[in-house]
Amino acid sequence: MPIVGTRFIKLEAERKTIDKITIGPINNRVDIKDITVRDVDVANIGKVLVITYAFKSSYKTADSKKEYGEIEITGEIDYLIDNPEKIQKEWKKNKKLDKQLMTEIMQVALNLSHIEAIVLSREVNLPSPIPMPRVKSD
Repeated sequence: MPIVGTRFIKLEAERKTIDKITIGPINNRVDIKDITVRDVDVANIGKVLVITYAFKSSYKTADSKKEYGEIEITGEIDYLIDNPEKIQKEWKKNKKLDKQLMTEIMQVALNLSHIEAIVLSREVNLPSPIPMPRVKSD
């Protein structure tokens, strides 16, 4: 079934002041926070599964002792699927989704968040949260 909508709920980027920054690891994480069901009145879609996710990039110094930056993104994905109430009930019960659905939702959340996180990192002068391609000369 298709994704019929996405939106960002929260976009936050912060660069912390540290005397000396030696760039270290950048950790990216995405988690599903909640699943609800919503009626959509557009094009007779009906009920959709609304997946709320949170993405976070944490920037640490090379010695991993201090965090010098952070990007947090919260978003929602509207997913058209048969019997969304059943999936929501299963999520509420044991916080698990079908493997194929989970893979698709996580991929969309990562794709949307990485692109936005790159833009946000530039705005607060942090390194890109994902490695950028490099040109090699032979």
